[in-house]
Order: sequence, then C-alpha cells, then structure tokens
Amino acid sequence: MKKVYILLKSNGEVKFLVKKKKMSLWDMCNLIERDCRMIDESDVQVNFPFKSTLLFDDEFGLKRNNKINLLASILYGYTTNHMQPLYGNVILQKRIDCVTGDILWGYTYREANIIKKRIREIKKDYRYKFLSNLIK
Repeated sequence: MKKVYILLKSNGEVKFLVKKKKMSLWDMCNLIERDCRMIDESDVQVNFPFKSTLLFDDEFGLKRNNKINLLASILYGYTTNHMQPLYGNVILQKRIDCVTGDILWGYTYREANIIKKRIREIKKDYRYKFLSNLIK
C-alpha cells in the first residue's frame, strides 16, 4: 500500500510525496537539507487530526541560508510551547503508538487530504498571518 509523506517547505509550499515503501533515513536527510547529518523530531503541538511528528534538521540554527519555516514552526508550537522557530524543509509523518515504541509512517491518501484541509485552516488563522508579516 502506498503511503503519503508530507514535506513542508520553508517557502510555505506543502508537497505530498507518495512512496511504495517506508522512507529511509537517508531519503529523509536529503529532503530536509542537502547536507543534513542529524534529524530531530517533535510531536505536532497544535490541534491536529492525527498523531503526527515533525522531522527536521537538528543543526538548522547553525546554518546561515535557511529561512524560517512558518507552517512547521506553528505545528511545532512556536510562541506557545517553544520560543524557537524551525528552519528549512520539514517532514510531517504519522506517529503510531506501539507496544515496542512509536512508529513513524506515511499517511493514507484520505488522511493526507484531511491534513491538507487542516493546513489551509492554519494558514487562515490570525497567528499565522501575524507571524508571516512579522518575519518578512
């Protein structure tokens, strides 16, 4: 069964990546940043339809050319739970609770479309608009 991984680009674009198998760590690193060496993760901190995790470059603050990823920062809890935004590309994956630990996996097409609708709502929210004007 094909799974959908969601790439939140720093320019605000949301890309759906359809894969037949689970995405490897190497693939994730290449999507996040060309020279990414360490990936960090954080659960989505806003009201969201599914348990989800953000995967991002752990060294993002040390790189000069990265732009703030506003959508990923809001999902991360910027200004409410964290006072640090996320930079660069960020991968959004479904988190499945399991007896042996959490599993990160892609979404189904139906779940991805529900998330797309929720992202549109977030982009209309006053906090998103306020922060986007603030960082310009």
